[in-house]
Amino acid sequence: MLWKNKASFLISYLLVILVLAAGTVSCGYAFQTSHNPYSDEGLNTLYIQHLANATPQPGVEDLVYNSLTRALLARGRWKLVASESAADVVLGGTVSAAAYSVANLQQVQSLLPALGQLFSTSSANIPAIAVAQSYSAVLGYDLVLKRSRSKPGQSPVLWTHGFSKGKQFPSANQLDVPGTTAPLINQSEFERALTELSGLIATDAEESMFSRF
Repeated sequence: MLWKNKASFLISYLLVILVLAAGTVSCGYAFQTSHNPYSDEGLNTLYIQHLANATPQPGVEDLVYNSLTRALLARGRWKLVASESAADVVLGGTVSAAAYSVANLQQVQSLLPALGQLFSTSSANIPAIAVAQSYSAVLGYDLVLKRSRSKPGQSPVLWTHGFSKGKQFPSANQLDVPGTTAPLINQSEFERALTELSGLIATDAEESMFSRF
């Protein structure tokens, strides 16, 4: 009988601990996602400026802008407004990097006989050929969070940070579609990588702007 009582007590104790732990995690998550520590300074509304684009990649600034907007809305710590005049703070910046380069090369022996026929020579006389197997995409941008109205002697800059991430993506050769369409396919894969990188960096940026608290 005593053993059964001890067992029942132990089970009840463990259940209480689990419930308390779940509540703690739940409360911590709610605090992390919804509380804006800038509100203690009366800063609640935010306007996102369209970013400047210092890269040759057209439209990447719009991609970054949309990713930042989604990340900030998802966490709900700022109330986003449609005009700078209605905002307590303004988020702006510049896209500084959006490019890709060869990450891995692969020697392609299978192309040598075809090239030998094309140039009417033995494939043994043609140097070894290497083609891109994968590329590395890089996206980087700098952000500045400023007060829209500053008091005398008060710095307008609340936070500033630079971000950069990279991701490898397959080349058209690795996708088994070499030929005249390869540049278009590589560009499409690059833009897909930029979309993924933009989302990842936007999440990091949202976290980072609260890191001083």
